[in-house]
Amino acid sequence: MDENVQQYSTKFSSFEEKHMKIQNYQKEQLEKLGEYVSEITEESFWSIFPYILGIDSKLVLLEELYSTIEEFEVTEKEVIEWVEKDYVCYNKEQCGYLLNAVSKHSMIFNFK
Repeated sequence: MDENVQQYSTKFSSFEEKHMKIQNYQKEQLEKLGEYVSEITEESFWSIFPYILGIDSKLVLLEELYSTIEEFEVTEKEVIEWVEKDYVCYNKEQCGYLLNAVSKHSMIFNFK
């Protein structure tokens, strides 16, 4: 894994061993991130950057939703499904936009 991705990944929680699906999902996302980062060139940056933003949103949302497993007795599968469904609007909500509002043009809203 790229050194920068490794450093970035240390900011996220290590999930309990009993939550292997969550651990594996996080690991998969970090591996994808490493692949994208390693493919960045001057020519490819703008086509790769939206995927990097998407992975970042997924990882941050995963960390936020992790507590719902115990607190609301949801499954790991449900948490991952929520992440996959909601990451597309995560940055918009974090910036104070309503989901149906038109957001300003910004890189943080342009992700895949």
